[in-house]
Amino acid sequence: MQVFSQAHERLCLLQGYKELKLTKKLADGDREISFKYPRGGEMVQYLKNENYIRTKEDEFVIKEVRTGKEWRSYVAILNLEDLQGKSFEAFETVEKTVGECLAQALQGTGWAVGRCDVGKRRTIRKDSACTVLEVISQCINTYKCEIEYHSLEKVIDIYGNIGRDRGVYFMESLNLRKVPSMKSASNGLYTQIRPIGKDGLKIDVDGKDYLENHSYSPKNIMLTWKDERYTVAASLMEDAALKLEEICKPTITYEADVIDLAAASEIYSDILQYDIGDTVTLISKTEGVKEKMRIAVIDRYPDKPENNSCQLSTAKKTFADVQQEVKEAAVAEATAISAARTSQSIENEAGNTSGEIKKEMEVAKTELLEYVDTHYLEKSEAGSLAADAASAAAEKAAGDMDEKLEAYATATKVQRDISDAKEETIREIEGRNYATKLEMGDAVKDVAGRVYVAETDIRNIMDRLSALEKGSQTETG
Repeated sequence: MQVFSQAHERLCLLQGYKELKLTKKLADGDREISFKYPRGGEMVQYLKNENYIRTKEDEFVIKEVRTGKEWRSYVAILNLEDLQGKSFEAFETVEKTVGECLAQALQGTGWAVGRCDVGKRRTIRKDSACTVLEVISQCINTYKCEIEYHSLEKVIDIYGNIGRDRGVYFMESLNLRKVPSMKSASNGLYTQIRPIGKDGLKIDVDGKDYLENHSYSPKNIMLTWKDERYTVAASLMEDAALKLEEICKPTITYEADVIDLAAASEIYSDILQYDIGDTVTLISKTEGVKEKMRIAVIDRYPDKPENNSCQLSTAKKTFADVQQEVKEAAVAEATAISAARTSQSIENEAGNTSGEIKKEMEVAKTELLEYVDTHYLEKSEAGSLAADAASAAAEKAAGDMDEKLEAYATATKVQRDISDAKEETIREIEGRNYATKLEMGDAVKDVAGRVYVAETDIRNIMDRLSALEKGSQTETG
């Protein structure tokens, strides 16, 4: 491994480290390395936060340094700084392939799209400020694709599915060190999905506007999925079917302590080799398991391949990923309705002076904070998912309000008052550590409904402020 300074000046060829581990993740294409180095080693001065480490395959950025009596521990993540360094005020591509979308997003970053075998067309829309990396994340979700970063060449490969089925078995009598541990979660399980696109666009399946998948459960559990980016019913139906396929059954994850015989011996290199995304067959007589799984995470130890391990899953996304999607969906729905209500309010209402607007802003801030305080407890991590959603929704709502008022009002005093009040409100919301009164398991399932209730209050406040802004426009005009 080579070490480079923050200015990309080569400092040394690192030697004397131990316990080098490389981790690959399927969900987002991310990779990281960790290792230990002697506390008094001659090269320790070069191992600083934000310096770079380059292997034969990739470049990483040192992010964590932990001291010890004899050894220091280091963690470095894949160098995607160029993708984090470019941002957009907003980003949109309409009915483009993922390759075309990312080619547009990557302009000026030094990165390019390499291989791309996903041809379907979709719309990507980010209405607020975002980085290229956030656009890529949105593409992974929208196009249901998987990506692989090549950080040295600065190329992104895009796949429908990474990996293949090589016919590899993980068995207790062959290459499993111990009985695999299993986690099964059905918090986000649905058997029916009703997709709704732009302007109320719906699907029609034999007279029904929803799809069903009862391959796991006969229960009727409906999910209404709204996404304003869909304008073509066929695309809406296709992606709804893919989404339902993911959520109609529990997400099962196995932690498998696997002896990587292919890496340890050439004898097995052809028959037991595996990589990220590959489909393998897990067989455990102890647990009564024989199931096809995908390799979602791999930990490899180049110097001690016998320590290699991997995580197997029925889905490429972890439970945390599913939770994040629930939160984002709730916020997106609430803010979309909020923006529509604001526009209607501006068209239909008349209002007051800039001074009265400032007064109403203060009332709105107080009402919003009181509502959040009533529904969320402080300094608990149990329900941070819902709290984050409410906070993010409030910020987006305030941003929408500011944008609308700027479009219609020219009085600089009004704009300054609104900006100051908005920023103060968001600072107060983000400065608190909120958690719901529910336990985490219930909070995850209930988050969309509770955030919707919170957003209803926010929308009502915005309606009143938008009406007042109309009066200010009349006054200043």
